[in-house]
Amino acid sequence: MIVSGIAEFVSPFGRLSMMIDWKFLGLGAKQWQALHIVFATLFMCAGMLHIWINIKAIKQYLKNKIKKDGGFYKGDEHSTCHSCCSVYRNNSEV
Repeated sequence: MIVSGIAEFVSPFGRLSMMIDWKFLGLGAKQWQALHIVFATLFMCAGMLHIWINIKAIKQYLKNKIKKDGGFYKGDEHSTCHSCCSVYRNNSEV
């Protein structure tokens, strides 16, 4: 996906790529776009499959985290979250 993303970034915009017959590693702009979409779809499917296969471990981790720490936002994690929310809130009021 990195290579196809770079190819899409450097390709000429719109019809210009067809007019000048732009190619990168033997593929045109439309082909790079299609390849990028296919790889992104496969990446998303692999991610969902990974979560589905490991859902028991994920649930167990979350249960243990809540039991052990009493929640998710204890210690440094809480202050980091609070700081980020404060910055966002202050910037949105401008």
